Amino acid sequence: MGTAIKQHFNSAFVALSADGTADLVMLNDELAERSHHNPRRPLQPIEPSPLRQVMHIRIFWNETQSHVIREASLSNASIEWTLFGNTRAPSADLLRYTGAGYARLDPHATGGRQMRIDLRQIRLQAALVQGGLRDALGPTTINGIVYAKHDDAQVSEILKLLNDQSAHEGSATSVPMSLRP
Repeated sequence: MGTAIKQHFNSAFVALSADGTADLVMLNDELAERSHHNPRRPLQPIEPSPLRQVMHIRIFWNETQSHVIREASLSNASIEWTLFGNTRAPSADLLRYTGAGYARLDPHATGGRQMRIDLRQIRLQAALVQGGLRDALGPTTINGIVYAKHDDAQVSEILKLLNDQSAHEGSATSVPMSLRP
């Protein structure tokens, strides 16, 4: 069994499609969090620039409550986890993990505009390493629970930014400098 790590994301949004698919996006933008400095508190030393992270999980179908998954190798979701460095250099720092696994969306778990998504056996590996970032995880597996706000417009906007970035990978303007809503 591998080492357990915990990853925090500042925001999570989910969009549901009429065809039964769902898109989950999770954002971690530590730089945006740091920009909210309280003027009454002392200044803190500058730390190395944090990474911006976007995780996109496409759920192709969702099990029903009465259906129990018994097959451990079953996959219904693809994942792309992109980490961006904070540079505009032509060799922009970029690390992308891709993979697949199982995700179950439960829109009734919280009773509101938030939805619960259970992630099981999401297998990842580095697909793109660019610039100064390095793959510190190697092949890995994700298990966990995500609570995401149902917001189709926000998910669409974030996915458009990611698609625009993918179309221009390697260029000086390829790294979105703000992915936070």
